[in-house]
Amino acid sequence: MAFVKETLRNEIMLRFGEKVENRGKLIGASQRSLEQVLEDGAIISSKPLDPEQLSALPGQAGTPLADVLGEVTAQTIIDNQNLNEALTEAGQTNDALRLALVAAQDQTSETIAIMDQMQGELMAKDEVLSAANAEIQRLTAALEQATALDEAPAVVATDPE
Repeated sequence: MAFVKETLRNEIMLRFGEKVENRGKLIGASQRSLEQVLEDGAIISSKPLDPEQLSALPGQAGTPLADVLGEVTAQTIIDNQNLNEALTEAGQTNDALRLALVAAQDQTSETIAIMDQMQGELMAKDEVLSAANAEIQRLTAALEQATALDEAPAVVATDPE
């Protein structure tokens, strides 16, 4: 079990003035961090630390707000680039899938045309087979009739002399 203690920025608060002379103007800033203890990558403890004054204006104590916002901006730009790359990759995948779908649809259309042709051929052969079966039945009936005539007793005329 590996324990790791990390401190990470959790929030940045900007304060704006409310008095007539500074109403709506940035008058201060602070940041708050979290202290976390991780065990094998899982957070087992998370504690907010006391706010830390940021230097929003010249002469104020603390880490310059511009430095902190610069880090945040830089990370935002990196995240944005990563998202744009992922979006481009997803678009390329989508394009490839769309082309594959079109190809599959074309192949399906070709297969259906072949099946229609084969069905037409099968129907034509079925008609030939039906005609052949009808001829077989006709010939069988004629044969049965001829056989019946051959088996009939022959009447021999006697001469009355």
